[in-house]
Amino acid sequence: MSKNRVILVLLAVLLVLTVVLPVAASPDSAIKKTRIEDFAFVPNRTQGCLSSDQFGWKNFGPSPHTVTSDTGAFDSGTMNVNDLFLFTPTTTGIFTYHCAFHPTMTGGFRVNNC
Repeated sequence: MSKNRVILVLLAVLLVLTVVLPVAASPDSAIKKTRIEDFAFVPNRTQGCLSSDQFGWKNFGPSPHTVTSDTGAFDSGTMNVNDLFLFTPTTTGIFTYHCAFHPTMTGGFRVNNC
């Protein structure tokens, strides 16, 4: 294997570790998963704990979508097929969101102080 190829492989591994490791912040953390399927958030309501949970959305449909907070708390930007967006809340409460491209797509989640 050439020196340049080894460097490229090492850089690829480093990139994967940089992206993947922060998601698994601690063994107690959990990602509350929501699928974007066709033109719906599934499930469209969920809940989790402030101290240990992240909320994640993955686009499984062929159309681009967004996960956009109704209050400006977060925005995924354009999500294409297989894109993943993670949000870690810093406060308790109820968060509602929509798709900026398809306003009839709505959802929400509750963050509890567990």
